[in-house]
Amino acid sequence: MLDGSEYGDESLLVLSTENADAIRKGDVVQVSGIVEQFRLADYRDRYGLLHDGVYRTYSDEEFLAAHNVRQNVPAPSGTTPSS
Repeated sequence: MLDGSEYGDESLLVLSTENADAIRKGDVVQVSGIVEQFRLADYRDRYGLLHDGVYRTYSDEEFLAAHNVRQNVPAPSGTTPSS
């Protein structure tokens, strides 16, 4: 399991080249991909990362390079989407 809390926060960077415009805050999605080490220069062009300051926080952290993003999946029982 990839968990942002080991870096002192609860955020987790997930980058994808698909469906990004259709996903909204609070949507339940299922994502699969490869865990990689984030270096902005390595991923800037591939993912169109235009605002460097937003991504500097994640430098040298693990992130999920998503290969498959499924939207509108049911939330696991006992959980609610975060708002």
